[in-house]
Amino acid sequence: MKLSNVLSLSFQLFKTTFLTHLLGCLLLFGALLGLYWFLAPVIFGMPLEEVAQLSKQPEKITALVNNGGFAIKLSLFLLLVDGIVTPFTTGMYKNYRSVQRNEAATIGQLFSFYRSTYTGRILSYVLLLTALKSTAFVGIGALGLPAFALATVTVMSIVFVLTLPIIIFEDQPLLRAMGNSYKRTVPVIFTVMLALILGGIVSLLGAFVFGIGIVVTFPMLYAVIYSLYTNSVTH
Repeated sequence: MKLSNVLSLSFQLFKTTFLTHLLGCLLLFGALLGLYWFLAPVIFGMPLEEVAQLSKQPEKITALVNNGGFAIKLSLFLLLVDGIVTPFTTGMYKNYRSVQRNEAATIGQLFSFYRSTYTGRILSYVLLLTALKSTAFVGIGALGLPAFALATVTVMSIVFVLTLPIIIFEDQPLLRAMGNSYKRTVPVIFTVMLALILGGIVSLLGAFVFGIGIVVTFPMLYAVIYSLYTNSVTH
């Protein structure tokens, strides 16, 4: 697996699906923003007006960080967001497969995994991976090894990164798909890691353009993941 081949296919897929995924991301991020402001008073334990002023009150931010209840509510909210975003990004893989076959990428395919035969496995993956990473981070961190805990969680994210494409394109059960993702990524771990780092950087670049720019660059990481999957199959 060559890094240049992975990146070349990624950029080609990103460009081909650009307009479709841009519109999809606008819809997704708009819904997530509305959900955040709806739940913010519950998460932060204060009126919405005070939440909006938090950036000007560092002492309140410090108090929240040290509040165990806030940490739990924030973790649950992030899990909810992950559960909403992951079926959408899985739909991106479906669009990438379509354009590779000279078919059209569609908005419908982006949202097709919110209710499909794969939805249960997709959400189970979100829950299982979150549980595994949280347990590893807390357990290793409790030993006084925070850097090693972070490294372990990062490696777990990398070796299981092909799980969802394997599930939807090869119709494999969750645990088998995770096992096959591990087998395919470990032999080329450095190529996979470099590709994901580069894809992640491009995806996050949009966040620095008034924040909203992320809707433009967000799909790049998932184009890289799909390209890694495609290359893993052909090799």
